[in-house]
Amino acid sequence: MQINIFYKTKISPYYHKTGIYKKALLRALGKQAKTQSELNVFVVTPQEMLKINTQHLGHRYVTDVITFPYPQTGLKGEVFGDIIVCFEQAKKQAPEAKTSTLLEFLILMVHGALHLVGYDDNTLELRNQMNTLARSIAEQALNS
Repeated sequence: MQINIFYKTKISPYYHKTGIYKKALLRALGKQAKTQSELNVFVVTPQEMLKINTQHLGHRYVTDVITFPYPQTGLKGEVFGDIIVCFEQAKKQAPEAKTSTLLEFLILMVHGALHLVGYDDNTLELRNQMNTLARSIAEQALNS
């Protein structure tokens, strides 16, 4: 499985924990993380996230994470997609979530990956289940 992480904004080198991020993403993708799969994670500025959110989803606000799946014909069960994460939004949300910026940032990446394998968060119950799973996977990756 090919996982690429692109830092399109300046963040402290402390947060360039690509190995940990990849480990968590692989865990989130589970059995669907096959050899031919490819995942790109883009870490962007709030301005870039606003632009993407407005252009692609019609929302005029900065959000924390957006996932774009790319279905591939002929490659059954493979995962292809992009996850866009706003680091500054993760930093802002961390105190509200009573967590560190690093953990919140990783939770958002995992949240995006879970969307790629079929998880949905369009109801409060589903959102809570997804958030619990994302946090668990992120914590495991940070603590192993």
